[in-house]
Amino acid sequence: MVVILELAFYGVFVTTLVAYLRSRRPLERDVAAVFGSLAAVLALQFLRGHLPGGPTTITDLGVALLVSQPYLILRVVSHSRPLSRLVRNGSLGLLVATVTLFCVGIFRLLVVYLPGHHVWAAYLGLGFLFCLGGAILYSKRGSPVPAGD
Repeated sequence: MVVILELAFYGVFVTTLVAYLRSRRPLERDVAAVFGSLAAVLALQFLRGHLPGGPTTITDLGVALLVSQPYLILRVVSHSRPLSRLVRNGSLGLLVATVTLFCVGIFRLLVVYLPGHHVWAAYLGLGFLFCLGGAILYSKRGSPVPAGD
């Protein structure tokens, strides 16, 4: 029964993703992101039961995806009504925490599965991702605030 429900949920995700790819509208993108993060949580739970040596890391990744849900849902809601700056920035803070947890979880997986003394490559990649994220945020520092604030 659980497998049937998971497959149905994956079907809903694929349907929303196809709808977005056909229309390329922001509402469909945000709905696909909500269902995609939940589908990824289900996929991670499946992997957790079938991958040796990485259950805690996979759980960390799942938690990071679940923590992103408030931000993703607020993005969907913002298409029908304006949101206050406090709500939007608070949920964005949760998203930043989520991305941080997700990156750390990915690199913990790499540390577990990289052979030999190549662990430094995982941390180099993590540092690169955070520098890239900082550069993107820095480049947007002067962007105008969206209407409705």
